[in-house]
Amino acid sequence: MSSAQPVTLFLGHETVRLSASNGSLGHLIERESFASEQQLGPKITQVVLANDASIREFLKGDPHSERVGPVVDHLLREAHYVSPKSFASVDIRDQLKALNHLYRAEDETELMVCITSLVQTLGATSFMYFLAEDDANGRPVSYRILTSHAEALQNYVSLRYYATDPFLIRSRHSPEPFFSSDFGMIENMRGQRREIAERARAMGMKSWIVVPAHCRGSNNFGTLYVANNVLPADGGEECLRESQALFRSLSAQVFEWYMKKEVALAFANTRLSTFELQILSARKRGFTLELIADILNLSPTALKRVHVPSINHKLKAKNIHEATKIADDQGLLTVVSDRKVAYVIYSESRGIFLRADHGCPFFSKMLAGDLQEAQIFDDRASARELIDRVMPNQKDVVQLRRVDVHCFATTATKEECVAAGMPAWESEAEPAEVAEWPTHSVSSGSYH
Repeated sequence: MSSAQPVTLFLGHETVRLSASNGSLGHLIERESFASEQQLGPKITQVVLANDASIREFLKGDPHSERVGPVVDHLLREAHYVSPKSFASVDIRDQLKALNHLYRAEDETELMVCITSLVQTLGATSFMYFLAEDDANGRPVSYRILTSHAEALQNYVSLRYYATDPFLIRSRHSPEPFFSSDFGMIENMRGQRREIAERARAMGMKSWIVVPAHCRGSNNFGTLYVANNVLPADGGEECLRESQALFRSLSAQVFEWYMKKEVALAFANTRLSTFELQILSARKRGFTLELIADILNLSPTALKRVHVPSINHKLKAKNIHEATKIADDQGLLTVVSDRKVAYVIYSESRGIFLRADHGCPFFSKMLAGDLQEAQIFDDRASARELIDRVMPNQKDVVQLRRVDVHCFATTATKEECVAAGMPAWESEAEPAEVAEWPTHSVSSGSYH
């Protein structure tokens, strides 16, 4: 995903960082905001899939639209924004296909297209998805909020409703879905609860289902808000209740997508080798360094003087015990196996498919450049989707080859491809380090 250079605005008590990025299925606008003075609350990042209507809503709801508007226009021009085509699913087969596709989404634009398409066909008109991060004491640190109703989200954030939102408070502690009627009739509400409910209704969000998603032992959780423009008394909740199972699956899939990306990103940022992860995994299981050295066929001296210092340096840890805890907290030691089987695309005449750039496929025998690794796919379906999109005239001649890679890998090394029976390739240059191909525009190395 490519992006324009972010712009930071200092707006009184609020600092706003705006960015626009170009993904596989469109453009995203991000508005990150936090208090300019003391820590008065969590960092809030609003994420909107850009189209002409959502841009108008986004600016209409922004309390600083006169400053934000010109910046958004500039960022979208820099990111080569083009208004996307409309999209919609029509039946249950499309819905299930979209759910299956969602987990394989390449980036957030594709993720948001899947969510939007699904909620529209399940009797809803808008959604918000909260990716929340808490500290060790359960206090909110950040919210990343995806939405199809930009104006409503701008109002929600500017009025700090996230601090008292009963849906969000309940989602933090409960995995069960709930509905707008679970909080009683709006006429009997008081204070900010009633204010939130009335504003939501005025913006066409009259009946709600809210679906949390949790992961045991994690400080993160997700919450899907889905609404339509029909009052509960007029049957607005009924279609939401009938689709409750699909909404639960959708919320869980989105949350798992982010958690998978976070772990892969943490692995890439630490630059730990697979060998070093084996050492850390063994330490987590309680093995001594002497036993680890014996298992991995190392001398204890090499382990202590070479590998352990390297691990500590990469994780910024004081000792191997702290390094093990850091790696475990980042989700790097939770897998059953450190290997997985994936697929690469192979052609007898063109070699191994390495990657696609702006719709142009690069193979090991053609246009390899300095590429050292090949793109991998978790399953045949995702590989075939790329073939149909990028190289449809090659689909009858390319093959899918299985390759054994590290469990967090997003590419296969030249050595792993050779081990799977495919030919090696010569590159124009052999750089000392090959960076991961970027998968999104989050400069901080995290979605939070």
